[in-house]
Amino acid sequence: MTGYLEKNLQSLGKRNPVLKERLQWPSPDEYDLEWVGGEGALKSLRRRTANGQFILLHSSRDPEKEANRWADAKVPQKPVFNLIVFGAGLWYHIWSLAYRLQGTLDNLIIVEQSEGVIRKGLEIRDLTPILGNEHTVLVVNPSPQEFRQVLNNLLTTLTLDDVLVAEHEPSMACAPEFYARLKQTLEESLEAGRILLRTKVESGGMIQENILRNLPAMFSHPSGSLLQGILKGTPGFIVAAGPSLDRNKHHLRKIGERGLIIAVDTTYPILRREGIHPHISVTADPTPLNLKHYADFPQMDETFLFFSPSVYWQVLQQVEATLVSLPLPFSKTLSRFPTTLGVPLYLKPGLNVAQTALSLAIYLGCDPIVFVGLDLSFGRTGGGTHAEGAALRRTIAPSSRPGHMVVELLGSGPTHEEFEPVYVPGNEGQDVPTSKFWLSYLRSIEQDVSESAVRCINATEGGAKIDGTEIMPLAQAIDQLCAQEIDIRPRLQRALKSFYLPDPSELARFWDDAETVLQTGVDKSKEGQELVAEIETRLQEGNLSGTECADLTEKIVQVHRDLVQDQQLYCYLDEAADRVLSPFLKKSVRARGEKTDPANLRVIANRYGPFFKGMEQVCGYFLAVVRDMSTQTPKVDNLDFNGPLAF
Repeated sequence: MTGYLEKNLQSLGKRNPVLKERLQWPSPDEYDLEWVGGEGALKSLRRRTANGQFILLHSSRDPEKEANRWADAKVPQKPVFNLIVFGAGLWYHIWSLAYRLQGTLDNLIIVEQSEGVIRKGLEIRDLTPILGNEHTVLVVNPSPQEFRQVLNNLLTTLTLDDVLVAEHEPSMACAPEFYARLKQTLEESLEAGRILLRTKVESGGMIQENILRNLPAMFSHPSGSLLQGILKGTPGFIVAAGPSLDRNKHHLRKIGERGLIIAVDTTYPILRREGIHPHISVTADPTPLNLKHYADFPQMDETFLFFSPSVYWQVLQQVEATLVSLPLPFSKTLSRFPTTLGVPLYLKPGLNVAQTALSLAIYLGCDPIVFVGLDLSFGRTGGGTHAEGAALRRTIAPSSRPGHMVVELLGSGPTHEEFEPVYVPGNEGQDVPTSKFWLSYLRSIEQDVSESAVRCINATEGGAKIDGTEIMPLAQAIDQLCAQEIDIRPRLQRALKSFYLPDPSELARFWDDAETVLQTGVDKSKEGQELVAEIETRLQEGNLSGTECADLTEKIVQVHRDLVQDQQLYCYLDEAADRVLSPFLKKSVRARGEKTDPANLRVIANRYGPFFKGMEQVCGYFLAVVRDMSTQTPKVDNLDFNGPLAF
């Protein structure tokens, strides 16, 4: 082992010991590699492709000069904070590009198909400055699922601060299909990130208000955490409201008590009209539209209603059912009550209710799990977005513009929207059209399926193919799997009886603490706006010294610290603050100059002005919500609590 290789592997092993072990010994594809050109760090490499031809990865005369020209052509005018390089080669081009982006570059992701190429690159130069950086990620021959997971770990910053994608053309020519798949994965992941960020910004306030207003229901009803493995080995049927459900929903009557039926909220009224009482309905939609799913059947009788804390709060006010809460592990607010609200289930936030149902079915111990009506697509010539009778059903039709379609919109405003569909493999062999939203849901569900040891069957009978699932007609799945009666409802009831009412004073204290923190947030936001106004006046006057600039900078930073109160503020605002934080946290708006420079102070004032104004608004709104909820909760001094009460 050469000195450079050993040194580089040691550096790599500190952060990725698994990859270090993979690269410890020569790989078979090194037989397709040949050194060419100069000596030492000026060597080049050529690689034999599948058709027997050789591709030169770098110039055989002057690879560094070539790399500099390549890097110059890739550098954009704006700052780059995230960089993805497809093709590692011998790292000449990576070194050149990273050098040009230093000062702003935070995250570097390097993707290479060949282990042999990576080893050769590690042999000829010291790469520890790159490999040892905690923000460098080296990915070698990943599957699309593995690459998606890498991207998901950095998705917030990749979405918030954008990303520069640099393609090393010779490397990509050696494995074109491999890189094409990963480029598609990247595009899908970034689109999913944009959708998720947009959803959080647009719906974060609504979601957080629902969580706060649903807290009393969570305190007075059991948590799904009590039910881990309670239905081990029971076939579970997750019923979604895709248009294909119209073709096979009648088969669900045959299941009876021989399998667990979980209906997503959209599907619940459809099944009730079929005379089917699902065992569980899962609801998560934070919008008032969610009420429509239960309007015709507000008394749920035999169905347990499992609710996400983010669900529209009036659903829990107007529906009569046995309620069971589903803890959200990423909610800062709910993390305040780890004992009271139970051990969190693993529920992925920000996606769709079918995925929540899947997480629940896995947690309950269901195996296998059968998807029904989970189309995540629509007809090639249009049609309905959902099954007949679904409250959210809309129509889709071809547009007059070639390659585009038009979808009907719900609510006020425009009635239709044009979009370009994405085509994906279908369950029945032919590609089917879907939207970017549904494609992100599809990929996320595929990720969950790939990470689970549970057998998953897609009995949708139409729609998009879900990788990792078996395709089977619903009638056949029921005949195969539902062989014996299972006491499903009694098991659930017995487990839920172990729930004890928590000390109600805990909730009363929470409202008191929230009111104090949010009031401080309002006060400090106003103080911050006054300071920004003072800075702008002083900058206009143009008589600021370097010392005064530094002093004002420190003052505004201190007001920010006092506002967030050691992050306590976000325990009560959580995603509601994203509307303000998303533009504020962009690296492109941050000051990077000296504190003594008036130009740097101008950048700070421009950044903090909207921040303080936005925080005053959001803190004020949630202060009113907290005070409203506080009036509905008995005060601590008036409580007489003598211990747990059985549910």
